[in-house]
Amino acid sequence: MTQLGGPSNEADDRSRITELKARLTEDPDDEEARRELVENYRARRHLDQAGRYGIAIDGLPTVSELRAYGAMLRGIGADDDRMRVLSRLPEGTSISPQTRDALDGKTGGEGFLEYALPVVWMLVVFAILAALFVTFFSALSGSRDVHGVAVTCTLVVVICAGLASALTATWAAVRKSWRSFMIWGLIAATLLIVTFVLVLS
Repeated sequence: MTQLGGPSNEADDRSRITELKARLTEDPDDEEARRELVENYRARRHLDQAGRYGIAIDGLPTVSELRAYGAMLRGIGADDDRMRVLSRLPEGTSISPQTRDALDGKTGGEGFLEYALPVVWMLVVFAILAALFVTFFSALSGSRDVHGVAVTCTLVVVICAGLASALTATWAAVRKSWRSFMIWGLIAATLLIVTFVLVLS
């Protein structure tokens, strides 16, 4: 994968992107070139271009990238045939209803999760900091039930992290990223078990 970064690499980066585009023009089924091109544009924060070339692979582009690409298409008045040419789609490639909705600016479930997940995980971080503060203040004030306070705070953090993990697993399933789904599903299940242990202790 080409590493994008400092100005000294700019010429090489552009050359690599040009090369990848040429490969897709010659062979639209070149998935390796398409994935690398998407990653390059994603690293540059060119969301519309990442969506443009990622649309050929179901689950590769994010909702934000597809929405940006859809806005670009509407801006130039491109129809479906023009979109297929711009994206260098392999012949016979079908566009899923979810992808269509994203291109048309409709968020759907995946779009909601994509925007909600960062907020949910920020709340988890806040819960951890709050739990540490409450436990520390309880110990500092000489409370006789510091252990109970610590257990309660830990329970709240575990529940928040479990819910966030479950939502992340759901997002991975919607995007058909089954490896991520299994990992986050396992984490959510583990936190659920820990929750039961804390409640029963």
